Amino acid sequence: MKKLYFLFLILPVLYSCNASQSTITIFDYNTLEPIQDLIRKDSVAKAFVYLFKQDVETHNWVYVLSYFDADNFKFQQKIGIDTVQYIAEGLGMNYVDNYLEERENNKGKYSKLDNIIFLDYKGFTKENNVITIYGIAKMYTGGDKRFKIHCIKSGNKMIIVPPLG
Repeated sequence: MKKLYFLFLILPVLYSCNASQSTITIFDYNTLEPIQDLIRKDSVAKAFVYLFKQDVETHNWVYVLSYFDADNFKFQQKIGIDTVQYIAEGLGMNYVDNYLEERENNKGKYSKLDNIIFLDYKGFTKENNVITIYGIAKMYTGGDKRFKIHCIKSGNKMIIVPPLG
């Protein structure tokens, strides 16, 4: 019985250490602060949360791009990152096991992003001045994709700070 108990304790650790199998980390959304706490305390964050969701769900990618740091976007373009990849990576999407597929019958420039039906915010964390918002995106092609947005507050605006690459 002790061996079985030990196996149940060590199995998750062994699974998470096997990086060659997957880059996914199992995330417990219950450890997050509720998104309502963020929007109740901060009017700038409240506006961002609602407007960003609206712009993604209506596929208004020009407005979505306006939430990102303009200098960072220009730099990423110089090194060959296109707009769709930049936005997808800024959402924490388009990675192994969280890849955005093109939406059927929509082969336009933004077809991968247009696959998103709606965003379901799950919560946030705040460390120093970085707010990270977590959630699930429902997709036209079926299923769910995780998203994670790193933001900083700059005056009366929230700015998405995507990973560098």
